[in-house]
Amino acid sequence: NNNNHLSMDSADIKRLGYAIVDRIAEEYDNPTRRPTFPPEQTVSDMEAAFGGPLPVNGMDPITLLDHILTSVIPNAANSNHPNMMINVLAGSLPLPSLLQALTSAIQLRPTSWKEQPASCYIEKTVVQWLGQMVGYGGSNSAGYITIGGTYANMMGLAMARVHKAGWDIRQEGVSGHRPTLVAYVSDQAHSSIERSA
Repeated sequence: NNNNHLSMDSADIKRLGYAIVDRIAEEYDNPTRRPTFPPEQTVSDMEAAFGGPLPVNGMDPITLLDHILTSVIPNAANSNHPNMMINVLAGSLPLPSLLQALTSAIQLRPTSWKEQPASCYIEKTVVQWLGQMVGYGGSNSAGYITIGGTYANMMGLAMARVHKAGWDIRQEGVSGHRPTLVAYVSDQAHSSIERSA
């Protein structure tokens, strides 16, 4: 079946997995193999590589991997390059890179206690550790680990809005109430604050 590319048997998984692991190892063995930033591209270049009409048929996994290796990765910044000095995309590490494949395969995430008690408790523990690192004592730290600063800012604003509004935001919304909710930030605030507010 030409469209059944999502179905992979154990041999297919191993063949593709070994090819991916080989490429990961190459990235860490020689982090200067790719430039710090990709060559300048135009929208037309990216359209030619990644645009076009909706595909009717899927792409087999090895062809897809080859497309990633030849088209996607060469057009991506190299966060592991020793000359990469930006402060957001820090270099990656081999162990988390490999474990992410495993945790993704089994959908390991702290969704609910019934589904993932281990993940939920690990998150609780890590939050307490982070709290201790910044001076909060014992088990007083509580929180939620987000996928990044943008999402954390959005969640923080949403929680502040619910806490400070003085009415039921979930039921009544934000329009037509007084006083109007305002968020004060400095000119150094992350761009996600303006988008989330």
